[in-house]
Amino acid sequence: MNRTALFSFLVVLVLLFVFFTPVMKNPNGIMLTSEGDGIKTYTVMCGHIRNDTSWTEYKNMNYPYGQTHVFTDGQTVITNAVKFLAQSFPFFERNSVGIFNMLWLLSFPCCAFFLALILNRLSLPSWLVVIAASSITLLCPQVYRLEGHLTLSYACCFPLSWWLLIRYDAGEKRKLITAILILLNTFWFFVHPYYTAILLSFTFCIAFLSLAIGFSRKKINKSHYLGFALQLIVPLILTQLIVSSMDTHPHRPTLPSGFFEHFATFSTVFLPLKAPFYNFITRPLGISQDHWEGWAYIGLSGGLVLVFILFRSVKFLFRKNYKHILFPVNNKTLSISVLSSLFLLAYSMAIPFRLGGEFLLDLIPPLRQFRSLGRFAWVFYFVCSVFGFYFLWLSARWLRLKKRYIASTLLLTLFILIQLTESVFQFKAIALACTKSPNYFNASTLPQEYSELINQVNLIKQEYQCLVPIPFYLIGSDNFTTADAHESLKASMVISYWCNVPLLASSAARSPIAEARNVLQFFSPEFISKSIQQDLPDKKPFLLLKTLEDADEQENYWLSRSVKIWGNSVFILYRLEYDSVFKSRAEYFLNEFENKNIETLKQKTEWITSEPGYFYSNGFDSVEQSMHRYGQGGIRGTKNYDTKLLENELLPLIPGTEYELSLWFYTAQEASTQIDLVLTSEDTSNHSFQILFTSTPAKAKIIDGDWSLIRQRFTIHEKDLKYTLLFKRDPHSKQQFFADELLIRPSHMDVSFIENRSVEGSILSIIKNNLRIKRSADK
Repeated sequence: MNRTALFSFLVVLVLLFVFFTPVMKNPNGIMLTSEGDGIKTYTVMCGHIRNDTSWTEYKNMNYPYGQTHVFTDGQTVITNAVKFLAQSFPFFERNSVGIFNMLWLLSFPCCAFFLALILNRLSLPSWLVVIAASSITLLCPQVYRLEGHLTLSYACCFPLSWWLLIRYDAGEKRKLITAILILLNTFWFFVHPYYTAILLSFTFCIAFLSLAIGFSRKKINKSHYLGFALQLIVPLILTQLIVSSMDTHPHRPTLPSGFFEHFATFSTVFLPLKAPFYNFITRPLGISQDHWEGWAYIGLSGGLVLVFILFRSVKFLFRKNYKHILFPVNNKTLSISVLSSLFLLAYSMAIPFRLGGEFLLDLIPPLRQFRSLGRFAWVFYFVCSVFGFYFLWLSARWLRLKKRYIASTLLLTLFILIQLTESVFQFKAIALACTKSPNYFNASTLPQEYSELINQVNLIKQEYQCLVPIPFYLIGSDNFTTADAHESLKASMVISYWCNVPLLASSAARSPIAEARNVLQFFSPEFISKSIQQDLPDKKPFLLLKTLEDADEQENYWLSRSVKIWGNSVFILYRLEYDSVFKSRAEYFLNEFENKNIETLKQKTEWITSEPGYFYSNGFDSVEQSMHRYGQGGIRGTKNYDTKLLENELLPLIPGTEYELSLWFYTAQEASTQIDLVLTSEDTSNHSFQILFTSTPAKAKIIDGDWSLIRQRFTIHEKDLKYTLLFKRDPHSKQQFFADELLIRPSHMDVSFIENRSVEGSILSIIKNNLRIKRSADK
C-alpha cells in the first residue's frame, strides 16, 4: 500500500478524533444534525431498516401512498445493505445511526487517501502530498453537507473516480477499471443521483477533450474511447432500468424548479465562506454567501494561484502562445482535467443559459433536470486544488533552480499556512456544530418530552390511520408544497420511527404531482370534495400532532374541529374524526346563512356582508375566458411578462385593519404554480414603496379540482395608498397561466354572494369568502 496515501488517511483520521471526539467515541450516541434534511435522512434510513417490509418502498411517509425509497434521500443501496445484515444481526438495527455516522466521517480520510494517490502521480515530495491531501479534504464542499444534506457528504466519491480515470487514461488495466467505474457510477446513483450526474459529466468532458486532442494529433485509439462510452452509457441504462422497476408512483415532476436559483457564483467559489478570512474579504464587499448550493470555495491560496495564472495567460495571449494557455503545466492528463472542471464550473454557474443559451434547455431537456447546478462546482474544487499545489511546487522548484532559495521557501510556507489555516478553521467549526444533537433514534439519548410523546402514541396508535403534523409540511413536488416547519418535521419523523405510524406529510424528491395535490387538499374545507378520500383504506380518525410552532388558518380550522387528548410542555395530540374531514356540512352552512340574513335576503341585494365595511371584488367577467372559476371570465397571463390584476389602484383600505386577499389559480398544468403573486403599496405623497406580501399558488392549501385558492393576510399602516397586484414575471418561462375571482376583505368580515336559487327561491349555492358552498344534488 502506498505509504504516503496511508499517512494522509491517518492524519485526517486523527483530526476526526480531535474535532469529532463525541461522535468518534460514541458513534451511536449523537446525530450529526437533527434539523431539516438531516433528521429526514436519518428517519428514512433507520425507519426503512426498522419498520419497512419492502426493500424498495418507504411506507411511513406520504400517507396513504407511501414513497419509493430511492426518492427519499435515504442512500437506498447502503441502507438496504444494513437492513439485510440487521435481519440476522440486530446490532445493525440498534446501531444504524452510528454506522451511518462512521461511513460519512470515514469518507474524509478516504478522500485524503485517494487525493494522495493522485498527487503522488505528479511526483510531489511525500511531505507536500500529505499536507495537500489533508488540507484539500478538510476544506472540501462535503464538509458543509454534514450540517444538513448528509447523503452528499461522501468526500471520497470524486477523488476515487478521478484517480481511476487518470489510471484509465494512462493505459493501466483499462478493462478492469472500466468495469469498476461502471459499477461505481451505478452504485453512487443509489446513494444520491447527483453523484452519478457529476461523475458522468466529468467523464464525458475528459473523453471529449481527449478525443479532440487525439483528432488533432491523428492518434485515435478506438478501444480507449469505447471504454469511455461504456463508462457513460451503461450506468445510465442500469440506473434507469432499476428505478423504473422499483417505482410504482406515476406522474413525477419533469420540470423541477430552481434551475436559475441554486447555481454557483463567483463569490461561492472564489471568496471565503467562513472565518478566518470571511470578515476581512467577503463581508466588506457586502456579500452574504447565502447561495448554499453553490459553495465550492477553493481557498485563498488556490485563488491566488489562479490570479497568477490568469496574468500569465494574458502574457501568453499577446505572444500568441495558445498552447501554454490551454495546457498551463506539462502534464496532459492534469491539463485535460483542469479544462473539464472549467466546463463544469461554467455549467454550475448556469453561464451558458444566463447569457442567451437558454434555448439549449429546450434542445437538451435532461439539462434542466439538475436544478442544483452549484453542486457541479465540486469538480472544479478538487481539480483546481490539486492543480494549485502542483503549480505551487513547480514554481517553488523553478525558484530553487534559479538559486532563489528564500523566495522558494517563503512561497511554499505562505501558501501552506494559508491553506492549513482555512481548512482547519472550517473543519473545526463544522465539527462543533455537528456534535451537539443527541441521537433521537437511541432510547437512552431521547429527550424526556419525546419519550413521553412516544409512550402516549404507542398506547393509542391502533385507533388512528395516520399522524398529521401541525404545522404541516409537504416538500418535494414543486407544484404543491408548504413552508418549512422544522420542529414539526423533526417530531413527526421521530414518532414515525419509534411508533411505526405513517405520516400524511412528506419530504422527498420529485413527489408525484397528483399525490402531492391530494395530500395537501386534505386541508380544504369539508364541503370541498377531496380525491384522497377514495385512496384511504378505512374511516379511522386522524391523530394530529401540534408543536409549539404557529399554525396557519387552515391548520387552526382543523384543530378547532378536533378534540385534545394529550399534551405536555412541547407537544399536544388531537383526535380528528373522519367525518369531520369528509362529511360535507354545506346544508348546515346554507341554512345558517339563510337564518342569519333573512331580512337582507328579502331585499335581493347582490352582496351580503356580515357587517358594514369596504371590500374589493373582481370576477374579471369582462375578459371572457374558457378557463374561469366562477362567472364567464378570468385572467390569462404568460409567465415571462408581469401580469397586473391591480395597477396603482386607490383602494380605501383602513390603516391598522387586517385584510385577506384571495384569488383562485388554475393548477392543472405541471409547473403552473411556480410563480409569485406580489402586492405592493405606494404612497404618492412621499413616493414611498412597500411590498405588502409575496405569495405563491404552490402553497395554497385550499384545492378544489384543478383550482387552488391563494389566501394571504396583510395589514397596512397608512391611508390613501395606491395598490398594485401582479404575477411577477419569470424570464425563464413562457408558460401560460390562469387566475380568477379576486377578493380583498377585512379578515373579520364575511363576504357572500348568492350564486344559485331554486325555482321556489331557496338558496342552492353561495360564494362565501371566495369559497363555493353548494347543496348536495339529491337535496
